[in-house]
Amino acid sequence: MRIRTIAAAAAALTLPLTACGSDGGTISQSKGSCKDAIRDLVNDPDAAGDEKPPACEGFSDAELEDMAKEVVGDELGDSLDEEPADDKPAADTSLKVGETFTYDDGLAITVDSIKEFSDFGEFDYPPENGDTAFRINFTFDNGTKKPFALDDLYVSVEGTTNGGMAEGNYWENGSKEITGRVAPGVTTTGTSDHALADKYGRDVVVMIGRLDEGADPMMDDLEWSGSIT
Repeated sequence: MRIRTIAAAAAALTLPLTACGSDGGTISQSKGSCKDAIRDLVNDPDAAGDEKPPACEGFSDAELEDMAKEVVGDELGDSLDEEPADDKPAADTSLKVGETFTYDDGLAITVDSIKEFSDFGEFDYPPENGDTAFRINFTFDNGTKKPFALDDLYVSVEGTTNGGMAEGNYWENGSKEITGRVAPGVTTTGTSDHALADKYGRDVVVMIGRLDEGADPMMDDLEWSGSIT
């Protein structure tokens, strides 16, 4: 990474710029030429020898230190404006219904569909009038090297037209709760039931996050956009 290179170069500057230095003297070169020489050392620290660059002869140690700080500061500023070449770009966590997201460790999740639900059982509690009941169908493919606990996933749903959080629920007929452990190499499915007030529309975003030890705490939750069909 370029910033690490500049930091190493800054350390390397200490010896060649101060060796054989003086507390004063006749300035035989311009500061511009000296700063150019310092900049060359920043970009190629391996070229630093035991003597200060000829273009920097005549400057005091204090002046040389100030110029070195200025050059290194400029180079660091330029590096912060550049996208690091060896840093992995952030994963795109915004998806559409039907698309699959695969984590770096191999766990893959798909939101297969978002369907309006009406097949309520005898002991179910249908939503109140003015609310739409719906079921989200998922596929989970454990491509990791160890069992994965589906209980470590959390699901939430929000309307995208006018906002509003969907209320989590459970309806027995055809339900398959997202729970239990999945062995490596095994694919399974799951469902998640919700109700959303009609005033929030039928376009929703389904959000999934991980709470397991292998999760990246800096990673955004996955988001699938779609409509209740």
